[in-house]
Amino acid sequence: MDSPPRHGSPCLRGMGQPGDGLEVRACRAGCDWAVTGPFPGWPAWITGQSQPTAQAQPSRRATMIQTAPEQTPTAQTPTAQTLALRLLTAFDEKDLPTLQALIAPSAVLHVPGRNPMAGDKHGLPTILGFFAQVAERSAGTQQVDVTDVLGSERHAVALCTVTATRLGRTLHNQVAYVMTFGNGQLLSLRMHNYDQHHVDGFWA
Repeated sequence: MDSPPRHGSPCLRGMGQPGDGLEVRACRAGCDWAVTGPFPGWPAWITGQSQPTAQAQPSRRATMIQTAPEQTPTAQTPTAQTLALRLLTAFDEKDLPTLQALIAPSAVLHVPGRNPMAGDKHGLPTILGFFAQVAERSAGTQQVDVTDVLGSERHAVALCTVTATRLGRTLHNQVAYVMTFGNGQLLSLRMHNYDQHHVDGFWA
C-alpha cells in the first residue's frame, strides 16, 4: 500500500454562527483563526471566515471517497464506511459545515486512558474542543496518517498512525477509531490505542 500523506491537527473554518456564543480569536497553535465558546478555557483550532490562500491538493482520503464502492441499496443511505471517509476528509480539508452535518448534536467521543485528555466528550462543541486542546498541547505538531477505513452500513473503523511532540516527548501510536453512525450522522467515536501506557505518558 502506498504511504499516505501526513496531516497535521486539523483547523476548521466557518465556526461562529450568529447566536451560538462563539468568539473568533487568534490561535496560538499556528492556525489562521481560533474560536472560544461552549468550551471555556480550552484553546481552539477552528479557522474563522478567511479562505485558504492556495488550492489544496486532493488528499488520499478524498481519493478513497471517490473510489470506494457504495455498499448501500440507495444513494440516500450511505454506509458507515462512506460516512467515515467523508468525516475524515472534512477534518483534513477544514470543512466545518460538513462536520456539523456529519456529527450528531448528541454524539459522544470516548477517549481512553489515565491522562488529562481522557474521558467522554459529549456533543459537537465539546468534541471540537477536545481536538482544540490536542492541537494546543502539541503545539500543532500532531500528525494523523490514515492507513485504511473499513466498514459496513452502521459501523466503521479507521486505522491510523498518530505522531506528535511536546515537552521533549515524542508520540508514535497506532490507533483505531471505531465509529457508529445512524441516520447519516456520527453517533459515537471510540479510540483504541495500541500502547495506552505510551499515550498516557505523553499527555501526562
